[in-house]
Amino acid sequence: MFKQLLFPPVFEDDAERTRVARVLHITLLVIFVVTCLGAPVSLLRRPSPALSMRLAILLAIIGIAYTLLRLRHVRSAAAFYTTAQWVYLTAIMVYSGGVASPNRTAYVVSVVLAGLLLGTRAALLFGGLSFVSAIAMSYIEAVWGLPTPMEVDFTANLAVLVNALATVTTLVVVAIRSLNEALARARQYAAELEGQRGQLERMVDERTQGLETARQQAENARQEAEAANQELRARIWQVTGMAALHECMHGEQDVPTLAGNVIRHLCRTIDAPVGALYVLEGETLELAGGYAYHPRSDHATRFELCEGLVGQAAREETLRCLTDVPAETLAIPSVAGQVRPRHVVLLPLRHWKHVLGVVEIGLLADLPPAHAEFLESAAAAIANAFDTALNRARIQELLVQTQQQAEELRVQEEELRAANEELEAQAQALQAFLPTGGRE
Repeated sequence: MFKQLLFPPVFEDDAERTRVARVLHITLLVIFVVTCLGAPVSLLRRPSPALSMRLAILLAIIGIAYTLLRLRHVRSAAAFYTTAQWVYLTAIMVYSGGVASPNRTAYVVSVVLAGLLLGTRAALLFGGLSFVSAIAMSYIEAVWGLPTPMEVDFTANLAVLVNALATVTTLVVVAIRSLNEALARARQYAAELEGQRGQLERMVDERTQGLETARQQAENARQEAEAANQELRARIWQVTGMAALHECMHGEQDVPTLAGNVIRHLCRTIDAPVGALYVLEGETLELAGGYAYHPRSDHATRFELCEGLVGQAAREETLRCLTDVPAETLAIPSVAGQVRPRHVVLLPLRHWKHVLGVVEIGLLADLPPAHAEFLESAAAAIANAFDTALNRARIQELLVQTQQQAEELRVQEEELRAANEELEAQAQALQAFLPTGGRE
């Protein structure tokens, strides 16, 4: 209980109320202690009912303010004490000689105390009231005079001065302490702000890194999705092209028809302006079909194995794409004349490791990987189709030869039959002649 009386109330959720309560509590304790120490000296030196009444009023003001403070009515206690003290001091000055009274320095204490307890506006208000009351007391004293019922001696003046000095010193110490605490709180708040700023910067960096990682992941996912879509479109394009290739090779087609259909489909599928297809006949590659291709000479329609690019391609096993195109390759016909292709694709057609032909395609741009993969996939199907067509042609040729031989045998058989009949007739005539000749 005694410990609670010595310490001011604390408000955890309101630092300003705690500060005002501390200042008021210290001020009340200092004035109470100074009054209690100086009052007996004054009363013993010169007992006076007026002095006793002054001390009683001052102690009553201190008691009421302290009671309000202990009841945690900090604002009410500060306003009551500041106002009551100013009124008390003004009354003392009126009965102590006006502005010439030693209590006039207490106005400064009242203004400072009002500023510490109630704020700047209260300090200005009490400063103005003090100024007005001083002018009023000076005017009244000059015109009518002021009563001087109380005599003021050296001891009373010393007591008032000590009280004022103690109060001012206490207020200054409290103000400095409050300022230091405010500065400490400001530094702590600045440190907390700095920590929060660093934390926010780290969070921003982490979020930025997270966003950058998410953006990179999204970009990678987009690129992967785009690559997958491109691959899927390429697969669909290849499947569609292969289906159309099988469709154009369907049925019993002779070699020239099949060659024309195949080279036309390949050039249209990969957007090639010109192309030619050569089929192996014995040891010679004969031109069997072309797309927008018109040979410049008889030599351009046939190649021996290992002769020129076409003949050399027959010895290869994979697709070749040439950039430095020689003059012997095919040309692209146009209105402006013959246009040399920038790239030439040579595709050997092999069936069970046996070359059946070569596809030659001219391009004005680079060959995309999807087109190269399509041509390599189509080579086997084309070779199978040509193997079937060549076998069919051989069978047809053998059938024609067989029919011709059968016709020749039939003619020979008729000739033999006619010869036999003639021989039989001659034999019969000879037999008929021989007996007659014998009788003669």
